[in-house]
Amino acid sequence: MRKRKLYHELTFTDDFMFWKVMEAHPELGKDPFEKNLPLYEFRTTCLQDPTVAYDDAVRRIVVNAGCTRKDVPDGLKTFFSFLKNGKGKDPLTNRLADAVAKAISRDDWRVEYMKFEILLSKERKEGREEGLAAGLDAGRQEGKILERVKTLRRFHVSDEDIIAEIMRDFELLREDAEEYMKSE
Repeated sequence: MRKRKLYHELTFTDDFMFWKVMEAHPELGKDPFEKNLPLYEFRTTCLQDPTVAYDDAVRRIVVNAGCTRKDVPDGLKTFFSFLKNGKGKDPLTNRLADAVAKAISRDDWRVEYMKFEILLSKERKEGREEGLAAGLDAGRQEGKILERVKTLRRFHVSDEDIIAEIMRDFELLREDAEEYMKSE
């Protein structure tokens, strides 16, 4: 299982993929909580009693660049504009735009991106193969179960006994075994 990357492990490829996803799915850039707040900050708390804080120093901040509130400071509005269009309009966003331009032109990151694309392609192929194999196995299993139900019915075995047998032999839940009884 793949672990999540820590902030210092993020690379150009991660950033590129983020922007590509945002470009392809503009709806993801909308306010996720529909409260029109410029920032949403979350901290770890106890679900059973939200007044109990667990101060593990973890903060999650969701930026809503589409915030339309009038009380958003000008600097934050400029930053949001940069997030939406990539163009700098003040010293901070100009520095960010320059940093992005420099990062995009780095050859070593281009190579890293190409390696990443190859890895993604390989993983997609493996995923398709695994999915196909799992689907075939499931189909064979279903065929065996249905054949068993049909055979037991030919011998006039009661539905309750058939359900018990296929639950035991195929490790099914009762509701799944009952579904097989309906389909045969």
